[in-house]
Amino acid sequence: MEAVILAGGLGTRLQKAVGSLPKSLAPIGKHPFLSYLLGWLQSQGVSDVILAVGHRRKSIVQHYSRNTPNGIRLR
Repeated sequence: MEAVILAGGLGTRLQKAVGSLPKSLAPIGKHPFLSYLLGWLQSQGVSDVILAVGHRRKSIVQHYSRNTPNGIRLR
């Protein structure tokens, strides 16, 4: 099963809290917000996720090239 996540907004309302991080990488406890979402999608049977990123996309790509969740293909 596939899913698409829109993860490329400017994050202007969160800027004071997350600094230079893209909002999808905003830390929630020990992990970025997007990691929790990917985990939930995986628990629902999703194995292929398309990340629709724009703003600060390099940070997101770089993070998940090192921290790819097991069992999920990210594009």
